[in-house]
Amino acid sequence: MALTTDIISEYSFAKSYGFLDKPGFSPEWTKVMRGAAEASMLFRYVPFLIELMKASPPWLVRLLDPNMMQLINIKLDQEAQIKAVIADRQSKNQSQKHKTIFHELLESDLPESEKTILRLAEEGQIVIAAGSSTTVHYLKSTIYFVLADPAILHRLKTELSKAMPDPSVLPPTHVLERLPYLNAVFKEGSRINDGASSRLARISPDTDLTYQQYIIPRGTSVSMSTYIQHRNQELFPDPETFNPDRWLGKDSSRLERYLVNFSKGTRGCLGINLAKAEIFLTLATVFRRFDLELFETDRSDVDAAHDFVSKAKGITHI
Repeated sequence: MALTTDIISEYSFAKSYGFLDKPGFSPEWTKVMRGAAEASMLFRYVPFLIELMKASPPWLVRLLDPNMMQLINIKLDQEAQIKAVIADRQSKNQSQKHKTIFHELLESDLPESEKTILRLAEEGQIVIAAGSSTTVHYLKSTIYFVLADPAILHRLKTELSKAMPDPSVLPPTHVLERLPYLNAVFKEGSRINDGASSRLARISPDTDLTYQQYIIPRGTSVSMSTYIQHRNQELFPDPETFNPDRWLGKDSSRLERYLVNFSKGTRGCLGINLAKAEIFLTLATVFRRFDLELFETDRSDVDAAHDFVSKAKGITHI
């Protein structure tokens, strides 16, 4: 979580939150994110609690839950960044060397009502949550599956040893993506670890939709489950088994169209390329530079037990 949060904050806001440099990689941050995700179920059905929490003074939040202050501090920091960007644009000073997503949003043709400090800060929080938690789930689960199968581990380490003779020299992402077995591990990890297992609904407000012989009336909520799709036994035999070889056969290119962990179309993940780069670079680094083994860990530690995806005004958790 420290790694992915530092990356998304540096990438999006030109300012890493530095969790990797903190003792124990800031485990309290993980607890905060997990707790916020679990609380999202309550916020879904009692949405006024979100407004109550946002209106609470920082001293009260610190008294009730000191760890939650990290979320408050990040929001306050983002609000300060937005104010600095606005001040720079008004003075045409451009003191900030690197553009952030706030620069792009403020310079866009969005209506002014979409460019308020509160709205932009909430967008920033969504970026932090979506850009850290989902990649964390992928990495921890995929690393587990590789370590749990000695044959897969040996095959991956052998390929990486040839591609990276010097473990300290990490090849560019596009080179790693062309390694057949690492790419197969990436795809199988994508299949068995859903980015968002919930149904991401869309509505066509003005036009009826046609699917085969069916007419779906306008205004109907339409969605699908990534979890069910990736465990379709007709497409992926023995779906609960982590098997990279299924992506090395002659039919592997046909299967790719059914891989939807990043969703597709207008629901496609905005951070897909960043996430892929993080995943390839991290997997290559971990398995080339370190010899790891599982300790008091089994399949139950990575299998999905709950689904916490909530989207309400001012808060999104995955």
